[in-house]
Amino acid sequence: MVTLDFTGNEEDHRLEILLEEEDAYFERSLRINDLISISSDVDLSTMGRILFFDYPLLVQANETELFGLLDLSDDEKDKVLDMLVQPPINLFLELTDEGGEDEGTVWAPIARILEPSMNSVAAFEFEYEDDPSIGDG
Repeated sequence: MVTLDFTGNEEDHRLEILLEEEDAYFERSLRINDLISISSDVDLSTMGRILFFDYPLLVQANETELFGLLDLSDDEKDKVLDMLVQPPINLFLELTDEGGEDEGTVWAPIARILEPSMNSVAAFEFEYEDDPSIGDG
């Protein structure tokens, strides 16, 4: 099950993508920056939800740092990055730099927030119905 829910008013423009039915299984919540959070299982193997808090603002920005990932171990960071490049998340977020460390300087992963066409979202929905393994991690 994939559900896209865009809610907005004058003060708040959220885009929530539910990849799985949320239940106690998705008990780990990570704030990957000030405007993006995800919910996953404890092992970070399956994403249940991603929430973009000011989606129009994120789309207008050229790129956004995922500085919340700097608090994770390298293994956990890699698992989150792997989840972010999977469909349908990759329709909305393009990883442009995986982050790293050079001579003691550490930088966060960087992503571009995308605005997919309705055709590409609809095409994914069609593929997803044909392949139930998508979204299972």
